[in-house]
Amino acid sequence: MIMPFSQHFRVLFFFRLPYFQLGKHVRDIATSTAMVILLLAGLVPEVQASDEIANQVRTPTVPQIISSFTVPEGQGGFYEIVDSVLGVEQAIAAPIDFELIVHRKGGYARSQDTVVMTQLDRGDEIEFDVFLGYLDSGDHIDLLLITKSGQVTPNVLQIDYNVRTTTQIPVSVFPFNETAENTVNVIENWTVDRHSKLSFQVPNSGYYALHDGWVNSIGEPMDVAISIDDNEPLRLIRLADQPEGRASLSTNLGYVAKGSSINISFNLGEEASPPDLGFTVIEWAPRRAPLRVHRGADGYLDVIEPENPLQVVDVPVENWVDVPVTDGDSLSAIRQSFKTAQLMQSGEDYVGVRLKAGATYKIGSETDGRDSEAFKLVNAKRIIFDGNGATMLTEFPEQQRQDTILFSTNDCQNIVFADLTVDDVAPPYAIGEISHVGPQTNGNQTVTFRMDENSAHPLNDIRPNGKANGYSYNPQIPGRLAEGSWPHYPGARSSSPQLRATDDPKVFEHTVTRTNNSIKAGNKWLVKNKLAGVIYLITRGSSENITLSGINALACGGGALRNWNTSAINILNCRFEPKDREWLGATSDAVHGRGREGVWIEDTRLVGVCEDIMNTYGLTMLVIPDKDNDDNTFAIRLGKRQKDRKFQPSAIPPQDYIKAGDRLVFFNPKTGAILGDAIVKSYQRGRATLSRPIDGIDTWEKGDDATSTVVYNQDLAARFFVRDSYFADSMRFGIYIKAQGGVIFNNHFEGLASSPIFAANEPSWPEGPPANHLWIQGNTFIHNNFDYCTRNREHLIVDPANISIYTRRLKDVSAGNDFRAFTVNDQYSNNHIKIIGNTFKQWRGMGISVRNARNVFIADNLFLNPIEDAELRSTLRKDSDLRTENGAGAYAAIYLNCVNGAQLVGNQFQDLPATDRPIVTSSNVVYVEKSGNVSGPIKSASQ
Repeated sequence: MIMPFSQHFRVLFFFRLPYFQLGKHVRDIATSTAMVILLLAGLVPEVQASDEIANQVRTPTVPQIISSFTVPEGQGGFYEIVDSVLGVEQAIAAPIDFELIVHRKGGYARSQDTVVMTQLDRGDEIEFDVFLGYLDSGDHIDLLLITKSGQVTPNVLQIDYNVRTTTQIPVSVFPFNETAENTVNVIENWTVDRHSKLSFQVPNSGYYALHDGWVNSIGEPMDVAISIDDNEPLRLIRLADQPEGRASLSTNLGYVAKGSSINISFNLGEEASPPDLGFTVIEWAPRRAPLRVHRGADGYLDVIEPENPLQVVDVPVENWVDVPVTDGDSLSAIRQSFKTAQLMQSGEDYVGVRLKAGATYKIGSETDGRDSEAFKLVNAKRIIFDGNGATMLTEFPEQQRQDTILFSTNDCQNIVFADLTVDDVAPPYAIGEISHVGPQTNGNQTVTFRMDENSAHPLNDIRPNGKANGYSYNPQIPGRLAEGSWPHYPGARSSSPQLRATDDPKVFEHTVTRTNNSIKAGNKWLVKNKLAGVIYLITRGSSENITLSGINALACGGGALRNWNTSAINILNCRFEPKDREWLGATSDAVHGRGREGVWIEDTRLVGVCEDIMNTYGLTMLVIPDKDNDDNTFAIRLGKRQKDRKFQPSAIPPQDYIKAGDRLVFFNPKTGAILGDAIVKSYQRGRATLSRPIDGIDTWEKGDDATSTVVYNQDLAARFFVRDSYFADSMRFGIYIKAQGGVIFNNHFEGLASSPIFAANEPSWPEGPPANHLWIQGNTFIHNNFDYCTRNREHLIVDPANISIYTRRLKDVSAGNDFRAFTVNDQYSNNHIKIIGNTFKQWRGMGISVRNARNVFIADNLFLNPIEDAELRSTLRKDSDLRTENGAGAYAAIYLNCVNGAQLVGNQFQDLPATDRPIVTSSNVVYVEKSGNVSGPIKSASQ
């Protein structure tokens, strides 16, 4: 068993001293090796806006080691730095550059990586928490300080941090036992020729390593090459011809895309015996592994628990409750089966509820509007629902007008809902074709539309009171918003019905506002109930390890998931998309909520969402006055938006909302500034004692609305993982991020009206915090960013980019009436951003935009064939950073503004018009390195 390793470093020192031995506090030992270097160097900041891609290399200097730690023998593993603080406590004459570099030994083609890079000025204080990758035994961690001149200066600096091992999930073991029972070793993914090569095809995209790897000498020289697919070796291990000996195969493999192969090759002579070797393929993740199920040879579902992903837990036949098929409604029968299973469950055993394979179960037809939560589990654990390939037909009478919750959990653990098709008989929207758009009158326009055949009735079925918003859709592509339209058109403010019938029973009129003449005849017009349709899963209370697996969601949903402060919720191998030629897969956000361990989405399709596909955010809290506003203890309340849209304190946060060890961040919504963050030392009944005081707190007073200091628990909305999934045709964002620690690997984003990945807080709502520690790699973006807001930088859109990251403030009325009124020019809140190896096709405006960030790494991205958009160019020409010499608007593949410390490496730009720009760094960007970025035709590997 691998035991966790952790070591704490803390020092307050003066540069004038030549060497420091840090005090060390070692807890449990177990995992890895490498060299981590902290560099501090003085550099002159950039002051001119630039669109060049020429190399920019920092001045070489000599580092001064102030601390060193060697990982013990046999302790290889994934490592991270946490709980870090780096602060300049006294005034300094010039900015100091800070870098953290990982060095790996033992034949790596790339032995050094800079994983943190930023610049510190007087009074700055930052955290440098960072994932270090896989580190092998015998490597070491060095902290170094450097000034540009190489001379130390008498300035005070404080460093405090922990180095520890982090999540490592075993995927497969070699050599494997083909006859072993109750194991999952994905043997079918192996190709083995013991004389020349072993290959393992990874089942999902991820960050991989060979762990506890070894190879024995064969008595003659031998090379072992470790590579991914047909690429050049990541590592070459040379074994001498000694008769005995063993070398380490433990290797940091890095990111490996789904379907790619990890290769271990040998150069053996024809007469040589194959070497003995062994290792475990492991992967890193930002949170624990998901709870999975696997159909066994007996036809029943087995369980694979997060604690041991290579072990199958059998659910005996006698632990299953079979649900009979009836001609009538099966809601009561299935509910009773859940109750029976819950009573059967004891100890650590799993029980199950099982439908009949291929059958159809009707539910909800005998209920009224007060019974709309189909299957509600409370205080349940270790229950598996096996749909067994059956279909569940939802027939709740009010389904078109209110939410129908299919599954819900409250204070439940280890629950799976699997292998089920869900269909409906009446979707919660009406759809027709626009025949006429009237002139603007007092800011309103009237849309005339003819209802499609088989559509629900806009008034009788959907909005009987005639009050409704409208949506303009592409007539050629079901589920995709019409180009240039607003995400939605609010019904006009009027005492008369906005939605009206005409003399023709198939034709309706709808008066809406805020149109900007963007609605076109010939497009589709949609009227919906946002809070209606099927919500597939809601998790509440202390629920954890809850999984949707293999759900085929044909019923139009109010959403796939609502997770409220619950952890380790999973959506695996599911399909949520419109059936046949229907127009919506969901009437509101598909995935919405928060958790200490965020949602894990894998091998899933989410299509036709009439809101955001995924929206994750922190819980907004407020500071209220107490008897001593200057100490380390704060009185905190939940914030709540009232019916009049005013924001004010409400209840005391429950104990599980704030825990000792959590990091609270304090945000000024008026300026967009992070006032500071601190660790919770204790929390009782609304009073949190923190590790330090926070200056500048504006406690909430009556009349403040959302303008006072807001508080976010960064640990309450964190560590989501989205990989190998397909997101298409959302009327707004793909993944809307107001959380930390998100990882987005190898997904496909297409036809999204706005930014596929949008990381920004929303202080006027209010929601936050500003996103940080984001890792976006291996994704494909095709034909996105075409709505009115994107083309005109309206509403939340600051930059028309496929990946947009920035910090938002409440409107600064002195800054004019455009996007600049909401931007922040001197704050770094969106820190530690990695954007690597993504492909952008048919893009417009910007591919990547990053603002308000320290430590940004943008590498190996490919930008292809941008789309011409005259309206967007007209908007961009108003921006001095993006205005060409002849006054036109220029696209920017990569755009940086208010960034401190960035590496732009190996990015490729193809088919850019001559006036467009590969890279734009605004005037407030400092400490940038550019290398290997290429414009022009893309060369193949053979060239």
